[in-house]
Amino acid sequence: MKLEDTVVSASYAGLMLRFLEKRELNADDVLVGTDIDPETFTLSNASISGAQFVRMCQNGFDLHGDRSVGVKYGLDISISSHGMVGFAAMASSTFGEGLTMMMRYYRSIFSMLSLELTEKNGKVHLKFDVPYDIGALQDVITDGFLIGLGTAANFLMSARLPWGNIRLKSEYYPYYEHIHDVFDAEVEYGCDVNELIFDASLLDVSLPAADPQTVLMAQEHCEQLLKQTEVVETFSCEVKRALLASKNRLPNLEALAQQFNMHPRTLGRRLSKQDTSYQELLDEVRGELALEYLADPKMLIEDIAYALNFNDTSSFYRAFKRWTGQTPSTMRKELLHQKEVESSSVNAIGEDLSAS
Repeated sequence: MKLEDTVVSASYAGLMLRFLEKRELNADDVLVGTDIDPETFTLSNASISGAQFVRMCQNGFDLHGDRSVGVKYGLDISISSHGMVGFAAMASSTFGEGLTMMMRYYRSIFSMLSLELTEKNGKVHLKFDVPYDIGALQDVITDGFLIGLGTAANFLMSARLPWGNIRLKSEYYPYYEHIHDVFDAEVEYGCDVNELIFDASLLDVSLPAADPQTVLMAQEHCEQLLKQTEVVETFSCEVKRALLASKNRLPNLEALAQQFNMHPRTLGRRLSKQDTSYQELLDEVRGELALEYLADPKMLIEDIAYALNFNDTSSFYRAFKRWTGQTPSTMRKELLHQKEVESSSVNAIGEDLSAS
């Protein structure tokens, strides 16, 4: 799914706007270039696109210059910020049921986020990420989600939960100490995934505000929102989502068709009706993942070519230059330089925060 096809609740966007206004930023400056009508923030169940939200956050980030904005924004998120999804979770009988509500309905309020929930060996693993190349904002948005989730969970339980471990792709910065204001957990940095790990016994803990009637009412409303969102998501979006979910080794046409329980020719015809093809979607995903992998200095270009299903490095070089006009090596230098500049800027901010 393209970023412009994703959905972000106007409640989240409005909260971000108010957060930035409190830091003496002008709303018009934050919204410049977004095509967002300010009236949207006053409408019930309204939403904006993920691309609009990213542009808005980028404007705020450029003006404010503080990468800790995601963590601080997350601290402002309350259970009501999640709308009916929040009420459905709050009225659930157990924490596990509330988490299930979130996993089912989050795409109706924040579909630019990717969530994966698994349980193994008595532990629950909640992986979260923003699968789009949006630079430093990727950490800003995942930081906001993590802190907002912890704040909501603590509210639901009327207590600070004994979380187990948090693993973050980001390197450590001083402002991450705020995580411990919300989570009773060990935190690892520089990991290959964003992940929250906790004991499965928490799923069975009863919620103090459980109310079966409220759950049914909120769930009915959430189903309507989800249907509205799913109408927007075309078959090609589903195919691209499946490709992104298999990024460790991209499936060929036959394997992908098998995931959708259809013949490869059928999958091809359905994509053709939407003016696209397996190859076009594969190239989109390859391009996005290539930028992500090149930003990781530990990944060899040969390994990136293999992960993206190229027969050899030369084929990858030719394709990448066709997509971007640059070679992978040149792009890697630019990405790593940008990362170094951002890191230096954040370290300076961290030193200023420590000094104050």
